[in-house]
Amino acid sequence: MGTPLLRGRVFNSRDTKDSLPVVVVNDVLAQRFFPGGNAIGQQIVLTHGEDNHPLPPKEIIGIVGGSRHESLAIKPLPEFYIPAAQDPQRRMDVVIRASVQDPAGLQASLRNIVHEFDKDLFIPTLEPLEKRIGVTLAQPRFNMMLLGAFAGVAMTLAAIGIYGVIALHRCATHQGDWN
Repeated sequence: MGTPLLRGRVFNSRDTKDSLPVVVVNDVLAQRFFPGGNAIGQQIVLTHGEDNHPLPPKEIIGIVGGSRHESLAIKPLPEFYIPAAQDPQRRMDVVIRASVQDPAGLQASLRNIVHEFDKDLFIPTLEPLEKRIGVTLAQPRFNMMLLGAFAGVAMTLAAIGIYGVIALHRCATHQGDWN
């Protein structure tokens, strides 16, 4: 996704279920909960489940830039990332960067690759990022088109009004010539 690593490190092959629990946080979380955003090496306790059962403390190993998930109009929220090996029960979204025009072939290939590892995993339909972004921009785009249409009507009415005033002034000025 191109999310920049600002400080620390990202997950690697040593971050397994048997290693010390680690977490990467975004800069919004680091600024909000740690003085000066100095979160590297600090411990964070997360809760899980309906009873908010506390999990073992996790060490913050990296700080990444904030991401906008729901809409481009909403500022990035505090977020954390846990290695999949340390919490395999969590829901996961996967983003694939590909240079294909038709995602149908990519969908089939992805399904085959994932089913080689686990035949029970559900693979949803691939959706191009442009389509996801287009959905979040639909309302602002409509509002701008409506504003542009009203501005065009206003300009037309203003031009007609100015023409009317100038024409009336000319008629009044030349009326003496006709007498």
